[in-house]
Amino acid sequence: MWALMCVAMMLPAALPALAHVGANSLRRRRQRAMAGFAAVYLAMWTGYGALLLALAPLWSRLPADAVLACALALAAGWQRTVHKRRALRDCHRSSPLPAGGLRALAGTGRFGLRHGGACLRSCWALMLVMAVAGGGPGMLGWMAALTAIVTTERFARTPRRSANLAAAALAAAALAVALTPALT
Repeated sequence: MWALMCVAMMLPAALPALAHVGANSLRRRRQRAMAGFAAVYLAMWTGYGALLLALAPLWSRLPADAVLACALALAAGWQRTVHKRRALRDCHRSSPLPAGGLRALAGTGRFGLRHGGACLRSCWALMLVMAVAGGGPGMLGWMAALTAIVTTERFARTPRRSANLAAAALAAAALAVALTPALT
């Protein structure tokens, strides 16, 4: 389930990097290079999902609304850090790729690791929100909202501004989730 969610949420943000791999690969190996990049990129996110799955018992005994509100607040705070800005900058970088042979295979894998690592550093808190939100009825809403944030940051000319707007939206969502039980 996590791998499918990563494909739906994170692969759209990796499309420019995937296009870079395709444009810098020989035609006869283009599909293989793009598939290799996507596999390494998604393996990074699958590993993070396995870590979250192992840590899930830590928050599963707590009130779900409180955990979600904390995860949203953490994500809002992360959006404003210098580490997030550096990771976003790294997400926008490409690297030269060898054209063929084993060097091309290794180069594509290294690029997948570097890009996946930058994306993971940038979006770990958003995906933590998805893990905490669970499979409840609002999961698709959270998935759509967080995918919009990730994709907007990736395609924005000024990713810092979109990260700041996302921080405000996440903080408002954290407050709304925290106050909802009190209102009912």
